[in-house]
Amino acid sequence: MKWLREPPEESSRLLETLTKLVIEYMSAQVEAGAHMLQVFEAMGMMIDEPLFDEFAMPCLKEIGSELKARFPDVPVMVFSRGAR
Repeated sequence: MKWLREPPEESSRLLETLTKLVIEYMSAQVEAGAHMLQVFEAMGMMIDEPLFDEFAMPCLKEIGSELKARFPDVPVMVFSRGAR
């Protein structure tokens, strides 16, 4: 996926912004009464493993870590469609 590497600064900034938005959105779900959270990563099958590890995995780890820090008793499941 060319857009991930060109230009890399903008791609990183976009992924950081999206990660923060997902964390806030999922936090609002818990605050509204959700008893469990599930994160779907829909692009897992669209990028190869090295790109997934470099770009998607850090975002997923940050989402999971931050949600568990905020809501330690709420289960969080991550599903990445087609990822290996």
